[in-house]
Amino acid sequence: KATVTYVDDTTGKVLKSDSLVGVTNKDSGYTTKGSISGYINLGYKLVKDETEGKSIVFDNDDSSDQAYKVDLAHDYITVTPEEPGKPGEPINPDANGPKYPGDTDVKGLTDTVNRTITYKMSDGSKAPDAVKDALSYTAKKTIDKATGEVVKTEWSANQDFKDVYSPVVKGYTADKQVVSDKNVAHDAQDIKAVVTYSPDE
Repeated sequence: KATVTYVDDTTGKVLKSDSLVGVTNKDSGYTTKGSISGYINLGYKLVKDETEGKSIVFDNDDSSDQAYKVDLAHDYITVTPEEPGKPGEPINPDANGPKYPGDTDVKGLTDTVNRTITYKMSDGSKAPDAVKDALSYTAKKTIDKATGEVVKTEWSANQDFKDVYSPVVKGYTADKQVVSDKNVAHDAQDIKAVVTYSPDE
């Protein structure tokens, strides 16, 4: 008798165990190739195969059964805006395996923080035109190919908006000489700044 046990090294769980029965010194005709290929198509990678991929031959020791172990581990894939995932579609060659999770497409891997600076005159006269700018961010997400879970998300670093100095309006003074927004994170709310001008006395 012989057994071949397939183990998920990432979780420590047994994926399956195949039992073989045969005659001493005879070739069982069993190899691990098909099973390993199937698991690879489901998002695993091979760590170690004690059969070395060879067909199992029954030994002549009746006192103990032959036991072989195949170690597999979860494989991972990284998605970026340049190489995004396709939410809802299979990650692996086996269509019955895990699907790409949401927010792994281009939209889920990019963020934008907008800033609008509006100028107002306290006496209702014509104010300078508003100034609009934006910061763009990208994410890198690592997906467990065997489970479809996002195990790590890395967003690009915080950024600074350029300082915008308030335009000089003759006869008026602005309540802010400069609008400055620094160290802005990817998930920050859009910024709406208001600069108010009052007539000089």
